[in-house]
Parts: sequence; structure tokens; C-alpha cells
Amino acid sequence: MKEFILILTALFGIRAYSLIINNLLDINIDRANPRTANRPLPSGCVSVIEAITLGILSLILYFISAALLNYYALLLSPIFPILSTIYPLLKRCCPIAHFWLGAILGSSVIGGSIAVSGDAPTLIDALGRVPWIYVISVWLWVASFDSIYAIEDIEFDRKYGLHSVPADYGIEKTKAIVEFSSLIFSALMIWSMKVYSLNVFSSLLMAYGLGTYWKLIGMLELDPYEAASKSLNVNVKVGVALGVAPLLKLLPLM
Repeated sequence: MKEFILILTALFGIRAYSLIINNLLDINIDRANPRTANRPLPSGCVSVIEAITLGILSLILYFISAALLNYYALLLSPIFPILSTIYPLLKRCCPIAHFWLGAILGSSVIGGSIAVSGDAPTLIDALGRVPWIYVISVWLWVASFDSIYAIEDIEFDRKYGLHSVPADYGIEKTKAIVEFSSLIFSALMIWSMKVYSLNVFSSLLMAYGLGTYWKLIGMLELDPYEAASKSLNVNVKVGVALGVAPLLKLLPLM
């Protein structure tokens, strides 16, 4: 129970920090974008000082949680804030921010695995317990749906010289990139069912998540802008399904 609570507080801390640093670094961009201008920080509902304070407190919570988990969690803990701080800067120079975001969320799987591997004799042994197939799957899934989501801002990004897969390569090439990444991600998720011996509950929930995701891909072919507008909400459902599915492995198989 202690490990579970510390994992939750660590995830809360790093997630809060990631959102805050993203909003702080993008505040001027968000003010100029009609889609994001009403968010708390760009609109002035939350001040910059308040946001910085919350960001520092979130980071402190994250590091304390990592330290209380185990030595390996503390040793690797600086990696995640660094990745999160770099992320909002990438759109200013290159179109890889979607894949960077995927790497950040994929790394959360690594963090969760390390958090329960304090008994490993070495860091290499702890890393050997990480479900790497699942890590890569999450990376490609997030990169794909974030590329779809970025279609909403394609004109804005081009006007202000910001980089994204849609803004740099156009919608047709974005479709191809997303569909190719999605095929690999789906194949890896299906493979993970066998490799990690998921039970029937886990497999059914994962199948639901994949089915929901591929409905979005079908929508992308028919109407890219509608797919972009629904991408975030659809992928909240997909994320819950794919995130909970491995945990259901703990349930007895009927």
C-alpha cells in the first residue's frame, strides 16, 4: 500500500509539473491561439508567480516520493523533469514534439516498473524488469494521437513558425505517419498480451482500447479536422483502457 501511494504522489507531482512548465514556456503562444487563450495561465486567472510556486511544490512532491520509493527511483528521477522541460521548446525548432511527448509518457511505464523494483540487486537488473514492449507501444500511441490532435492548429502553427508533423508535412503525410505508427503500436500491444501473459479481463479491455483507437483512425481518413477535434477525448478512454488492462492481470483468470 505504501508503494502504491508513493507511486500515485510521484505521478501526480511530475504530471502537475509537466503541465505547468508547458503552460509557462508557451504562455505567449497560448495567448495568441484562440483555442488556448482561455486557459487559466494565458487568460490571467492564474498568475505566473502562482504557476511557478505550484510547479516548484509539484517537483518537491515528486522528488520526495521518488526518494521514499527506492534508491533506483531517486537515481533516475531527474530524467523525467528534464524531458518534460524540453518538450514545449521543441515545437520552436523541429516537428518531433509528438514523439518526444510519447517518450515522456512511455517513460512513466519505466518509472512505475522501477518504483516496484527496489529489491533488484543492480540498476541493470531493475531495468531488465521493465516491460519494454509496452513502453514502445505507449510511445507510438501517444505520438500518433498527438499528431492527429495537432491538425487543429495547423494554420496557426504555420503562421507563427511553429513545427509539428501536420504543419511541416501536411495532412496527407500526417495520415501516413500516424497510420504506420498505429499499426506498429497495435501489433506490439497484441504481442504484449502473449509476452506478459495477460488474462481474459486484461485482453478484453486492451481490445476495447485498440478498437476505440482505430475508430479514430477511420475518422482521420474521412475527416481529419473532426478526428483532430475528438482526438483528446477519445484517447482519454483509450489511455484508461490500455493503462488499466495490465493491472487486471492481478485478477484471477475465470
